[in-house]
Amino acid sequence: MAEKPTPPSNPIHSGPSAGQTGRPDVDRALLLRDVMDHAVRIHKETSGPFGEKKRSHARTTTLAVVIVAVVALCAYSWIAKPEFIWGPKPGPLPLAQQDANLRFAMFLVAQRVEAHRLAQGALPSSLEAIGEGLPGVTYTAVSEKVFELRGSVNGQPVVYRSDASANAFLGNSTNIIQGIAR
Repeated sequence: MAEKPTPPSNPIHSGPSAGQTGRPDVDRALLLRDVMDHAVRIHKETSGPFGEKKRSHARTTTLAVVIVAVVALCAYSWIAKPEFIWGPKPGPLPLAQQDANLRFAMFLVAQRVEAHRLAQGALPSSLEAIGEGLPGVTYTAVSEKVFELRGSVNGQPVVYRSDASANAFLGNSTNIIQGIAR
């Protein structure tokens, strides 16, 4: 007589294995159980305490330290404005440049006043009336067509009079501003 082959032994389960009950739904459930048990056993073997890698926080810590250092350097730079980053602090302009700057600014304001006189037929009552304001410069209407702008550089008066030559008033101011002359 022929002997029946014995099914492989399952060390986890001692109950019937798939295909032994004769009912397909139970056999499927038992087969699924065996597959899941096998998957869990394999997972435990591969991810045990020796298979897991411990995550190092060194990269995160290093990145955090670098970011804090860069932010601190930026804050220091912005607040203290050291010369090795921002360059030397500018000193006061030489008197010749201050005088040239004031003369040129007064000339430009005078052009706006003259444009207002031509458009409106009369001189403005003040510099604010034409939207101009030059700190330290006063405006005076001398007659219907003549006006004066007065300012000072280092205590020395600078006077622009509209009936005088603009070239004589400016002199070499444009060259000084451009850095051509001193």
